[in-house]
Amino acid sequence: MPNLSGIELVQRIRRVDNKTSIVIISAHTDVEFLLSSITLNLLEYIVKPLTQDKLFNIFDKFIDINSSNKSNDFIFDKDKNKTISNSITYDLSLKESMFLDKIISSNRVISYDEIEEDIWDGKTMSQNALRLFIKNLRKKLPKDFIKNVPSQGYLLNSN
Repeated sequence: MPNLSGIELVQRIRRVDNKTSIVIISAHTDVEFLLSSITLNLLEYIVKPLTQDKLFNIFDKFIDINSSNKSNDFIFDKDKNKTISNSITYDLSLKESMFLDKIISSNRVISYDEIEEDIWDGKTMSQNALRLFIKNLRKKLPKDFIKNVPSQGYLLNSN
């Protein structure tokens, strides 16, 4: 970088943001330079050359740190029909994936009729089948993710 060293850039970032994960990849091995990086709260300082193993170790460290900081993380991957909740990956059925996509994207109550029409593909859905479906889906989601709205349907819980 022509106008600024990497350390100076990180120092500027740290003045306004101390949480962003930063990795320095540098050819500098000078002791003074390395010591100046200690107070910067770096995720890692890598001396070049960067190898695939070093890169994967950085990714693993990043994931470990960010997973442990979030007790209730949640990711929904509708293309792969999976959720990740509290760092555990769950496979979803097609119906579960369709329902989650609908409830997340709509931001409103999804009625029983809509569930029967869109998720059950217009086939008859018993109340027991729906309750079992929701019960099993809730096991793959953060606690209280889906809220039951009596006599209406289900809603994404915004609390």
